[in-house]
Amino acid sequence: SYDGVAWMVREFELPAASAGARQLLSFGQANYQLRAWIDGDLAGEHEGGYDAFHLDVTELARPGQAQTLVVRLLDAGATATGGLSLATTPHAKESWYHNFGGLLGPVELLTIDAPAPTLTALHVDPASGVVRAEVELLNAPARAGVRALVELAVYPIPLYASFDGSLDGLSAVARGQVRCELAADASSVQVSAQVAKPLPWSPERPRRYVAVLLVDGEPCVEPGSRRTFGFRTVSLDRDGLRLNGRLTKLFGVLYQPHWVGRGGMTPPAEYLEATVATMLDSGFNLARAHVRPAPPAFLDAADRQGLLVLEEPAIGWVEDDPGLAARLTHEIDWMVDRDHHHPSI
Repeated sequence: SYDGVAWMVREFELPAASAGARQLLSFGQANYQLRAWIDGDLAGEHEGGYDAFHLDVTELARPGQAQTLVVRLLDAGATATGGLSLATTPHAKESWYHNFGGLLGPVELLTIDAPAPTLTALHVDPASGVVRAEVELLNAPARAGVRALVELAVYPIPLYASFDGSLDGLSAVARGQVRCELAADASSVQVSAQVAKPLPWSPERPRRYVAVLLVDGEPCVEPGSRRTFGFRTVSLDRDGLRLNGRLTKLFGVLYQPHWVGRGGMTPPAEYLEATVATMLDSGFNLARAHVRPAPPAFLDAADRQGLLVLEEPAIGWVEDDPGLAARLTHEIDWMVDRDHHHPSI
C-alpha cells in the first residue's frame, strides 16, 4: 500500500536455445502506470490497474546472456504524481480503503517458438448452435510464411464438474477448421463450429462447453487457447429480466473484490469457489461485482455453480482530466474482451 513511484530490479538469463523465438514479458496485474527497461532500453509501458498484459521484448532479448529488467511503477494517490492522481485514473475502492499498488500478479518471461493461438473473441448463437472464434496467432520470427491448420473443437463439460484444462474423458460435439499463412509477428483468423441441439445454461442447470484451439492437429495448451462458455439468452421487457425467455426474479448480493487483508492481491481459486457457494447457500442468485471486475476464478465458479454476475469496470469516483476518457474506455474494453464468454454474466 503506497502512493507514488516504486522501482523493482531483477536479473535474468534466457536459455541460449531460445534464440530465434518470440519473447514476451507477461504481467498478471500491475497497478497503475508501468514502464519497463531491459539493459537500459525501454521495453514498453502500460496504464491500468487490474488487467493482465504483455510486452513483446523479442528485439531486446539476448538468449544465453545475463540481462537486467528494471520496472518503474507509479501508484496514483490523493496527491498528483507525474500528472496522475486517484481522481484522474480509473480505480475501484482504493479511495475508500487502502490504496493498493505495485505488482499484484505474476511476472513471467514467455518463449514463443511455435504458433501460439489466443481466442480473442467467442461469438455464440444459442438458436443455431454456431460458435465463431476470433483467433490471434503469435509466431516466432523464424517461422514466418509457414502454413498452419487452425481448428476449433467444442466439448461439453459434465454438469457441475470443474474444468482444469484437461480433455480426458471429454468428446467433441463440433469441429471447424481453416488454413492460414503465418506472419512473422501475429496473424488473425476466424474459425467456426456448429453444435447440434445445444443445451442451454441456466442457474438451475448450468450446462457449459469448452472451445479448444488446435494447430496442425495438436490441442493447444497456451493461456487463452481454451475458453469455457454456455448457450443462453438474456433480454429485458416491461415485466423484467428474461433468461432463455423465462422471467427470472433476481436476489442479489453486493460483492466487493478488494481484499484489504491481502494487500489487494487476488485470493486462491478455492477461496473464490467457496465464496460463490456461500452466496448460493444464502439464497442469492446474483452477485454484483462492485466497481472492479471479478477475478476469472470467481467467474469460472459462478459459471459452474449457477450464479448470475453483474460485473462493473473500475471507473468510480473520478474527476475530469484530458486523458480520462481513454483510460475509462480501456477499463471497459479489456473487461469485455476477457469476460464476454462467461454465461453467468
